[in-house]
Amino acid sequence: MACVRLAGIALLVGGTGCAHFEPKEPILVREEVVHTHKVEVPAQGSVVTFSTQGESLAVEASRACDVWQRSTVDRVVAHRVENKTPGIDVGLAVAGVAVGLAGVVVLAESADASSDMSASRVVGVSMILGGLFMGGAAVVDLVRSRKVTFEKETIETEGRRVARDVACAREPLPDAEVEVRLGRVGWLAGKTDATGRLTVPIASAIGPDAKLPLKAATAKVVVGGRAIGDLGLQSLAVRREADAWRALNLQDCVEPMAADACAAVTRYLEDYPDGPHAPEVGSALARAEPKLMKLRDQAAWLRIAPSFATCRGRDAAGVDAIEVACGVVASYVRAFPAGERVREAEAAVDAGRARVATARIAAAKRKEEEAKRSAEAAKQTCAARCRVQCASSARTHFDACFEGCLEVDCKASRGTSP
Repeated sequence: MACVRLAGIALLVGGTGCAHFEPKEPILVREEVVHTHKVEVPAQGSVVTFSTQGESLAVEASRACDVWQRSTVDRVVAHRVENKTPGIDVGLAVAGVAVGLAGVVVLAESADASSDMSASRVVGVSMILGGLFMGGAAVVDLVRSRKVTFEKETIETEGRRVARDVACAREPLPDAEVEVRLGRVGWLAGKTDATGRLTVPIASAIGPDAKLPLKAATAKVVVGGRAIGDLGLQSLAVRREADAWRALNLQDCVEPMAADACAAVTRYLEDYPDGPHAPEVGSALARAEPKLMKLRDQAAWLRIAPSFATCRGRDAAGVDAIEVACGVVASYVRAFPAGERVREAEAAVDAGRARVATARIAAAKRKEEEAKRSAEAAKQTCAARCRVQCASSARTHFDACFEGCLEVDCKASRGTSP
């Protein structure tokens, strides 16, 4: 019974093994895709689209994303260990067999002996147990090296990119400025709301005074400073041309009562030179032109009437005022060479400019005479001062003193007498 207990202890102690084990690379046993889905990954920039909904411009702005397709996978992985010190187990196995066999031999010899060989039997059993211990350790390590552990896990693969720079579904772009540009002129249509959207009537997005060509009327839609596409404006141009035509009163232009009676007609031709009613409007304007010229002539004459009076000399104006007034009248003559009173205006300009020339010559003469009188008075004053200064000199020296004073102090000629 004691031998059995010793054998159990030997196997229990040897069951822990002696070798050093490390995990091997896991082996994929089975893999199954259970779910495939798409994931948005933020990218640089933004994505803006626009469309026309009836007579409105609709803009939608979002941040840019890349779309990746990913999969959820269930897989089974086998885990094994590797014996890094197999030599230890081989040595234990060989040593265990040798020791065990030696113990068997000792027991056999003790059984054949007639004398009491209890000590020999104990040695034999001990050797057998030692052999079992060493062999058991080798067996345990062998079992451990053959053991396989299966593990089930669920993972998500990185997947592949299926789209680049598309609009993020959950990342709108708020407060983006939307501008409509026609040539070099632009109008702010508004800003996108919290959802990244803006809807605005096209007519209100384009300035009411914008000149829209009826053929190929196209504007640029600009969002955040970046042009995103062309917006056709032909329908708006046609509608505005029709409104402008309905607002015209050609009869008031053909029979004008004021110089600006055809202002609206002229503006229509400037805005719509290729409009369907342009020939009719142009013909009406041509018929009205002689009367308009006469009315403009009369209006211009009324404006220059004060300058005409000054230029002609009806009021006591200065030379500068007369010159300015005659310049205004001369401008009228150039603007209306066939005007009703152009001859009268030309005569006034000639007379006024002659008056200015005469006045300037007279003023120059007066200035020259005044300068002469001033110089003579200064010379007389200086001569009197020289007489006083030289009065104390003897008669023989007076003349020399006086001449020298005039020459030096008065800048006078030597021939001046006292």
